[in-house]
Amino acid sequence: MKKHNQGKDAAQRVLSQIDLAQKKLQDVSMKFRLFQKPANFEQRLEESKMILDEVKMHLPALETKSVEQEVVQSQLSHCVNLYKSLSEVKSEVEMVIKTGRQIVQKKQTENPKELDERVTALKLHYNELGAKVSAYLDQNLILVL
Repeated sequence: MKKHNQGKDAAQRVLSQIDLAQKKLQDVSMKFRLFQKPANFEQRLEESKMILDEVKMHLPALETKSVEQEVVQSQLSHCVNLYKSLSEVKSEVEMVIKTGRQIVQKKQTENPKELDERVTALKLHYNELGAKVSAYLDQNLILVL
């Protein structure tokens, strides 16, 4: 329609109406994509981050302070509890990461780059904590044996 009506006075009105309609369609399309984002995603992302932060807060207690049997046994027990916490949250973290990647891919967020960075940070945080807890677990098991 644009090409057919170019250069005509009345056509200018039609062209401006077409431009306005295209802009409205783009706005509605964007709002629809944002609306399709899972409603509880942000909450799940924040809850996963809080659980990981809590595990991280307890890591200093795992550092070897003594080789006495009771101290090592206590540290081993604490380490096993943190390992269990990470195991329990693993499937939720994986699901949040997967959902977050899909939201970014489908552009169902106003700032896909920022969300991608947050999801990546969650993944790295989980992997880092898993590696540290596993290392402490190995270390304490060696001391017990």
